[in-house]
Amino acid sequence: MKNITLTLYAFHLKQGLGDSLEPTKNQGIQLWESLVNLSKVYPFPELKNLKSQLVCYTADAQGNYQYKPEKEETILGECLTPQPTEIKLSQIPTSQGFKLTGEIEPYLLNDTYCLTLTLNPENPDTELDLNALTVFHTYRLITGITADLGKVLVFYGEQNYSPSPSSEAAKKWATALCANTNINPEFRGEFTLFNCPGFWFDASGLTLWILLAKPNQFDSDKFFKNAPMFRGLLWSYSKINTT
Repeated sequence: MKNITLTLYAFHLKQGLGDSLEPTKNQGIQLWESLVNLSKVYPFPELKNLKSQLVCYTADAQGNYQYKPEKEETILGECLTPQPTEIKLSQIPTSQGFKLTGEIEPYLLNDTYCLTLTLNPENPDTELDLNALTVFHTYRLITGITADLGKVLVFYGEQNYSPSPSSEAAKKWATALCANTNINPEFRGEFTLFNCPGFWFDASGLTLWILLAKPNQFDSDKFFKNAPMFRGLLWSYSKINTT
């Protein structure tokens, strides 16, 4: 499998209807602290120093970052970085000999904090099998991030399939992604996303989408143009699924 990309969408409620501001004003800190803690597993400098790149944190005289959620009211859009763009991750080595990189996108969607964390090999031509997924430490993504509205884990990979990919093949990848957890993904159905065949699994507050494409099959241009709508779709699904 080549051109592998692993993306976690995590949704954490800031404030519910009828809630007072006082007990919910610090909700975001749960999500961001859990993300910073992942730097023990993924030693990206940008992950370790994440607080310095979020508008909701301010450094005190000693250089310690204090959570100030009221500063979120100053942003013009949805992105929670001072410059409204994603946080690019540098490269870290893996035990498989390739380097891992990716990006972080923190957003506030109305009443919900949204985290998008993407991990991928630095060289898209890096070929990986099921066993190589261990370097992604996906069980840490699944269990380590605090998100009370749920998480969606999207796995994308390319291979010359003949015949077309099946739910049985997708199940193997879903099971490998959930290794070292108590999650047993259950198959829910098939779909097509931006011209790419997809397979949907659910288990214990986690939704898994396995996208298995032939090279150049996935319409990446259409995806990037519609990325905010796609994120909004997953957000709506997570809210409906937890009510």
